[in-house]
Amino acid sequence: MKPVFLCGFMGSGKSSVGKRLAEMLNCGFVDTDVELERRFSKTVGRIFSEEGEDVFRHQESSLVHDLCDSPELRVIALGGGTLIDENNLKRVLNSGLLVYLRASIKDIQSRIGSDPSRPLLGTDAPDQLLTRRMPGYAAAPHVIETGGLSEDEVAEQIVRILDLT
Repeated sequence: MKPVFLCGFMGSGKSSVGKRLAEMLNCGFVDTDVELERRFSKTVGRIFSEEGEDVFRHQESSLVHDLCDSPELRVIALGGGTLIDENNLKRVLNSGLLVYLRASIKDIQSRIGSDPSRPLLGTDAPDQLLTRRMPGYAAAPHVIETGGLSEDEVAEQIVRILDLT
């Protein structure tokens, strides 16, 4: 079985659903933002402010490539902007199952509010960021509307997709 990659905008449920899905599949879970924080020994917000977005994106791409090269089954929650990079998108599509967790702007705003740990919220409105990131999300062969669903319900839908592939 190939890795399962979860993409979507911040607040779409990638981390919480990913953890639950990994439990259901009895496999590992990686949140790329958390892994990058571990590697840098600082928060994503501090990485952006101290190192810059270019350094963050470069390290993010390196991590994605490492994860794609690993034969280990795991669930991987991608950072919200990971798929802006076409190379990341191609690697993910060729390496595993990509699922887009789609949430409405209203749901996203209610989930994240003005969270200071979201570094790009200070520079762009959520709808502008979402518009820029949409081409990567739209490339996902599977889409799950997360509005009104629990983490378990979303994870169960992904399990059903896996049973069909």
